[in-house]
Amino acid sequence: GGEGNVGGSGSKLVEQDATPMETEEVKVEQGGVELCTEDIDVEPRFSLAQCKALKAYALQMVSEQIGGRGVQTDANMKNSLKFLMTAAGMSEVRLLIVQRIEGWIQNPKITKQCQDVLTAVAVNCHNHSPEDVQVIEGLCGVRLKTKLFSSQFVGCMKELISSHPDNLETALNSVVSNELGQQRGPNNMALLAMMVYSWPEETAKLLGAVFLTFLTPREDYLRALRSFLRELVRQVRNEFNFAVFARSLMREKPAGMELQNLDQTLKERVVLAVADLVTCSSMLMASLLIREAYNGYVKGDKVMVQQLQEFFSTLGVMQRDAVWWMHSVVPATYRPQPAMYKTCLRKVLFLEPSETYHSKDNWPPEADRSAILHLMSEANLMEDTLMRILVIGLARELPLSPADAMDIADKLVARAANAHTNDIPRLPTVERKELFNAIFDIAVYWPPANIHLPEDYEPPKLAISKLYWKGWILLLVLAAFNPKTIGAIGWAEYPTLRGMMEMVMTNNYSFPTSTVLLTNKEGVVESRESAIVRETQLTCTEKDLILEYETHLASQSSSPSAQPATITEASSYLLNQVTLLRPKGPARKLLPSVIELIKTVNRSLKLGQLLCKCRSPDFLLEVIKKQGTTESIKWLTDLVETNHSSLEVLPVPCLCEFLISSYEEQGGLGVEPDPDPTSHKTQFKRKKTAKENVSERQKQLIQRLRKLLVDPLSSADDGTEVLEYFFDKLAQPYLTPRVLAARGLRDILRSPDMVQKGEELPGQWLLESVPSLPHFVAILPCLLQRAQQACSVETGRQSLETYFLFLSEHTPDDLILDTVFQLSTTITSRFAIIRRVFAGKKGSSSDAALAGLIGLFKKAMDAVQRTKGTPLGDKDGVHLLRVTFPAGGKAILPDSLAHASYLLLSLIATTIAATDDYRGLLALWFSPQGFPEACALDTGEKVTLLPPSILSHVLGSTNPQLVEVGVRTATPPQLCSYVRLCGVPVSSMSHVLEALDHVVQPAPRSSLFKEGIRDPASLWRCVEAQMMRGARHGHSFLLYLQELIDTSGQSGAIVAPLVGNPTSFTSAITSVAPVINMSPTVTAEPLQLACFSENKMEEVLRQAFVPTLAPTPNLVPSDRDLWSGLLSLVLEVVSSSPAPTVPAPLRTLVSVLHRLVVGGGVAILQGMASSWFSSSLVHLLTRALSLASNDAPVKSTLKTAVTCMYESMERLATPTSGTFWAVVKSCAVVLGVAKLRGEGEEESVIVGRTLTICQGMAAGFSNEMVVIQMCRDLLSSAHQGHLVEKLLCTLAKEAIQTGQEGSYIRVLCKLHPLLWAAPPITLQAVPHIFSAGPQSITGPQSTTGGQQRR
Repeated sequence: GGEGNVGGSGSKLVEQDATPMETEEVKVEQGGVELCTEDIDVEPRFSLAQCKALKAYALQMVSEQIGGRGVQTDANMKNSLKFLMTAAGMSEVRLLIVQRIEGWIQNPKITKQCQDVLTAVAVNCHNHSPEDVQVIEGLCGVRLKTKLFSSQFVGCMKELISSHPDNLETALNSVVSNELGQQRGPNNMALLAMMVYSWPEETAKLLGAVFLTFLTPREDYLRALRSFLRELVRQVRNEFNFAVFARSLMREKPAGMELQNLDQTLKERVVLAVADLVTCSSMLMASLLIREAYNGYVKGDKVMVQQLQEFFSTLGVMQRDAVWWMHSVVPATYRPQPAMYKTCLRKVLFLEPSETYHSKDNWPPEADRSAILHLMSEANLMEDTLMRILVIGLARELPLSPADAMDIADKLVARAANAHTNDIPRLPTVERKELFNAIFDIAVYWPPANIHLPEDYEPPKLAISKLYWKGWILLLVLAAFNPKTIGAIGWAEYPTLRGMMEMVMTNNYSFPTSTVLLTNKEGVVESRESAIVRETQLTCTEKDLILEYETHLASQSSSPSAQPATITEASSYLLNQVTLLRPKGPARKLLPSVIELIKTVNRSLKLGQLLCKCRSPDFLLEVIKKQGTTESIKWLTDLVETNHSSLEVLPVPCLCEFLISSYEEQGGLGVEPDPDPTSHKTQFKRKKTAKENVSERQKQLIQRLRKLLVDPLSSADDGTEVLEYFFDKLAQPYLTPRVLAARGLRDILRSPDMVQKGEELPGQWLLESVPSLPHFVAILPCLLQRAQQACSVETGRQSLETYFLFLSEHTPDDLILDTVFQLSTTITSRFAIIRRVFAGKKGSSSDAALAGLIGLFKKAMDAVQRTKGTPLGDKDGVHLLRVTFPAGGKAILPDSLAHASYLLLSLIATTIAATDDYRGLLALWFSPQGFPEACALDTGEKVTLLPPSILSHVLGSTNPQLVEVGVRTATPPQLCSYVRLCGVPVSSMSHVLEALDHVVQPAPRSSLFKEGIRDPASLWRCVEAQMMRGARHGHSFLLYLQELIDTSGQSGAIVAPLVGNPTSFTSAITSVAPVINMSPTVTAEPLQLACFSENKMEEVLRQAFVPTLAPTPNLVPSDRDLWSGLLSLVLEVVSSSPAPTVPAPLRTLVSVLHRLVVGGGVAILQGMASSWFSSSLVHLLTRALSLASNDAPVKSTLKTAVTCMYESMERLATPTSGTFWAVVKSCAVVLGVAKLRGEGEEESVIVGRTLTICQGMAAGFSNEMVVIQMCRDLLSSAHQGHLVEKLLCTLAKEAIQTGQEGSYIRVLCKLHPLLWAAPPITLQAVPHIFSAGPQSITGPQSTTGGQQRR
């Protein structure tokens, strides 16, 4: 109740649980009827006059009860206290109670009544009247002696404070004044603890204001306040809000303070005292619990990381508020001196020496001092703190110089960066672009104020060099810790910062870096030499501008009558102090001192690794793109070796490239130790250690990449990047990158089961491992595209089979047309390789790949016929056809699709011909109802679906249906050209000759056909050769050709005598091997050769070999074709013989070859200058060698013949490049014989003799191409790596002796790709060359500049 609430209020105070009834609905139950009094008017119980009289009477009664001098009994005292409790609603009564409550409490018999009275007083102090203020002050001064009543007293005080908002401030002022006074109350800390627990923020805020009032008097309360604050924190533990308390200390206008009346000394004392209390409160936050948590965190215990984060964050907030106070409040309110201002600013930021913080009262104690101050130095750095310090340095009216501001900012950033961790970040997330302007503005050089420059002179914008470069380093650190904000802005807009970022990433501090090279409008990047020249020019311009500027300053500072002095470099003061301020201009070359400082900072803070971790933007990938892969691998290797965790920060393309380079490096280190144990020990140990390091690095890279691909938690983008990189390598035109990429994917995708078994099927990584990846569906379109590109360059049979199987199994229906279109282009352009894939050794994989391709094309043709319009859209360079099929369907498709379909159908296999897809595709293109018709989509002109390039392959098929359609489609000139081909199946050639017989039968056609035969004699010989192979028909065509020859007078073309033999080739062949018409089911070649006796075979072969022994063989190209055809015929005969047995024709052939070679000798070698002849002969010898591997007599005879040829080579007087090719190929045959016989000692002898011949061929490096070609041919053999090694070592010694090291180096450079792909070769000659000094490694003199090329 209020004043005058005597009866009603008193009863309410006694019954504390009663519910107020002033505003609530009152319901009364009477006689079972509920009466609502909501609308009933209630009259006051007493009138105003009655209330006043009643109040006066009550006060009189209280005065009589309390003021009586007689001794009251305990019973009377209890009744009096009850009466006082009833009258506690009056302020006068409450004031009288407070004045005597301390004495009443001493009587233990009335303790309960005293508690009730005290409760009544606390509840009724809700008006904050002057009497209530006196009551609160009186209660705060009560001295209690019993703990039981103390707890009740604290509870009553809590109720009193909560009765009115202003009661808290009054109670707090009273308690603090009492605590700092002469007589300290025993309940002060208990009351303060109650206030902090109940109202933590309000109490901390008011306590700061109270502390501030104790700083202005003449007496110095600072030590007492520090002690009081420590005691309070000890009582409340961790509940005190230090940030709010410090902010209250630093508020702008303290209440009740008259600062204008204070002298300057007292004002500065107040500033220092506030700063001291702020730092003291910061140190009080570092409780024992926080210190133990920090020590555990340093040791790896991260249980209390959250508490540490809150602690350092609060410290950062308090320092931010302190800097705001120093910027906004202190200069305007206290006006301190510059020295004191700087000291105070550094103190609140804990940049002062440790003595500054414990000099007042020797707290913190020495045992805890270092730990607490260390925690203070690791506070979080807020962005506002950094920006405000720079602003203070920029403001000329503030007492802090720009150099001091930059120094403070630099120390704060360095301190926070050193303490920064991933769990507890200390550096701020800087997002303000104004930071760049603030740093460069603070470094600006300002001339003296009294200098007035000429009006027509525009001074350059200069910066103080020390501050300028310190600002760049500051930005570099912030960019490394804020790569997405400061780093991205600096990389895009500030070339100097971009160059510094590249330096710390690559650990290469040379100028210029690759990312700062300028690019012109045409997109051409300037060279490093141009950048150096540009920097030199800019330095000269800078020097001239500074000297001119200093000259103007000197003229203005001197007296007007004095002669103006000219400033030179020697007399200049500014030249070494300032620099041009162009932060967004071209990158400048760093000073040596700056580079050393950056190196130190990078070593301690790992700035390069932080920048490498950023993926958006990806600085590392940008640097690699600029530098190139080869140059980047060098510093990436160092990055990984110095820190294995850097694999986590490298982008995916870098990891993949790193793995590829490790394979190359591992191949280069795969050397054997020197057989001499006393030599090269150290070198071998180093290579062994390096090889182990490379292997370990490979394992880490493979595990990392496997995690990106196989881990379901990894993103699909990472997996796509991995596969894109390796599949791009698989599509390279060179063999080595494809082999290394396939090896990398195989190692990455190999499962643990495969590793344990050590077995893996060819292509298993693509056909089984890739489809099992968790993100396979997301990356499938990309894989299909890359696999198509790989098919266009791959030459390996197993690899192509794998790609075809993958495309046929995993191409979805919506991508079939695009996939088949790309495959069609690949098949038509590379059919020679595709045919070799499917025409080689038959097997399940080959048949499955061909079946998959045919099935894919069948689905594509079905989709094309269902699609209306152009199925592939408008694509450039695509020739579209409108095809009408005999069965009634129509389709619009590219011509390559039709051609590829015909080519695939020509590759028939037994297991494929029975499939539905093959029969369906065959019925579509080779329908019994007729041949499809096609016309160009754009012009409507009819075109043929079987051009000559496709027709030749269709005619070469073993499918009679395809051959029949091809023969019907081909024109007579095309059939004639087809007769000249070698290696055509006999059945197909029979169809062609039969068609030619039909063509020449009618007389009208013969005259028309005659114009297409330009050389009937050579065509006649080709038909004869084909008939010797077993082709049927063609007799009518032969007669027609004979008629043409007779009518044209070209009979000499057939019967012209060969050199050394007047008998014509036709008569010789006819006499030796008459044409035998064999049954179509029997192969004719072996039987025909079996008809040859040894003498007849020798006669035939002599006609092939001996004519070439003449110095100038008079052979026309057509004759050479015949010789090549004859040798091909012999090879086919030999190849058709089963390998386990050596047939009689082969024995005969070996014997004939032996006699020819032994008899021919050197003449044979001289005749081998024709490459077409020597290649066929060596091919024949090699094939015979492989077939004779199980027959000792035949093998011995053949080896003797080849060795005889080899000895003839050594007898050559003047070996020339013309005979060089035969020498090299024969060496391969000879070494193959030695390998076959297992004659190791003989092999070494042969190698030595071959080396002697090869040296003679390349003596003096008169012809470098001879050496290069020799090495290439030797490397192509499976057993010639050691021969190349010995040859290169011998040639190196010869090069050093003859002074032709340049030629040797050029040979090595041209052989470099082959040496990488060859088996491991120890090029021991290379160190000898380089040890001869750089003077010897030179090329020919330059005709223009006269300088030697290295």
